Amino acid sequence: MAFLRQVQRATRVAPRLAATRTVRMASTQAKERITVDHELPEIHSSRWRLAGNYAIFAVIMGFVSVGFFNYERQNSSVVASTMYRLRRSPLVNRALGNNIRFKHAYPWISGDLDFLHGLIDIEFTIVGSKGVPATVHFRSSRPSKAEPFAMERCEVVTEAGERLDLLAEDEAGDVLGALIVSAEDDAKLGLAR
Repeated sequence: MAFLRQVQRATRVAPRLAATRTVRMASTQAKERITVDHELPEIHSSRWRLAGNYAIFAVIMGFVSVGFFNYERQNSSVVASTMYRLRRSPLVNRALGNNIRFKHAYPWISGDLDFLHGLIDIEFTIVGSKGVPATVHFRSSRPSKAEPFAMERCEVVTEAGERLDLLAEDEAGDVLGALIVSAEDDAKLGLAR
């Protein structure tokens, strides 16, 4: 009884210290027991709730995995060399303007990028300084592992439907396949070395 009076006095005087005093007094006076007057909440173990949490986790992990694989495709050497080729192409620069880049900050690279089986078939959107969006289609394959990749398709399709075939441009001699560009071409395109 004396213990409860001390607790009541402590809560009136200093509410913040009441809990610490109660704990100290309870540890020193182990003979007196304190009971709680209300019932504890029930713990429900629901299988549906657990299954829902697993489903939410699986969906989040799926989105993260898809984003990660797209990031890997975006940073592949094939996409980087294709973008380099597009930036150096006079045909693409005339149609889209300089400063060719991905259309979005986080571009979506769709298609297959399978070096092991010898198939590269990708597609992504770009835009230039003229603000004209275009879609790049690149396809390359390798008949056997001993042979190098052969480009089958490399074209840019503008929003208006104009097709710019970069393979035909290479054959015409406007851009060398090895991407060697002279200083005069750099000056025409506004690029500095």
